[in-house]
Amino acid sequence: MSIPLFLLIKFKANDMSSDILWVSLDANISNSPSEMLAANSLTTDFKSLFMIVTSMANRVIDTKKLETILQSKWSEFLDKSQLMRVVLEYARDAEYRVLRQSEPPSQQVKLSVTKFTIKQPLQFEVWVEFTVPKDNGVVIGTHVLTLLLTGEVELEETYGTHFLPETP
Repeated sequence: MSIPLFLLIKFKANDMSSDILWVSLDANISNSPSEMLAANSLTTDFKSLFMIVTSMANRVIDTKKLETILQSKWSEFLDKSQLMRVVLEYARDAEYRVLRQSEPPSQQVKLSVTKFTIKQPLQFEVWVEFTVPKDNGVVIGTHVLTLLLTGEVELEETYGTHFLPETP
């Protein structure tokens, strides 16, 4: 099956005048854009421009809006109890900077997703901020996770501080 593809570009020829160029490609769907361009012997600059235009034209999702929605609605599609289990396991096993205080923060468990971005196709980078009790103190930190569309999660990095009470 072939699709006629038309592209209108305004450009300056030799910085003297503006022209309009019509390009008609009879492109086979199975061909890659680079094969279509090579077959029509377009110039290198035009090839680059064509790739940018077709790439932009094929995007139907505003990724920034999707990331905002995912971050704000995470509790509706992530299993909160499983996420809590994973966060607690990673928090237990991580090394933290220790800070001794006369009054450490509350040991109440808190969990919040503060970043949810597309990392690669079928993968997301998720930042989970947490407050969890640990060894007579409390850890306040962030796990940077990779979430696959299969539901699996992998720990990339952990940042945080372990607050402990001052010892006399």
